[in-house]
Amino acid sequence: SMAVEGSPVPVSSLAAVLGSPAAGLDSGAALLVHDQAQRHVFLVESLVGVMEIVIQPFRESPLVSGASILPDGTVCLV
Repeated sequence: SMAVEGSPVPVSSLAAVLGSPAAGLDSGAALLVHDQAQRHVFLVESLVGVMEIVIQPFRESPLVSGASILPDGTVCLV
């Protein structure tokens, strides 16, 4: 776990969660994902950009958990 704002938060390698060979994460970035009830940190090799979005639940597909409309109007599936 990792301390975020004084509270322990679980940590996982995103590569391991996705079933990819885990790269050495001696350096990289930590991605904090949260909702109102829980938080989780994913270790990643790098970030392409940073954006805060609101995700609306999407329960009609087991492969997509939500969607958001980006500032340019495109739909982002999560």
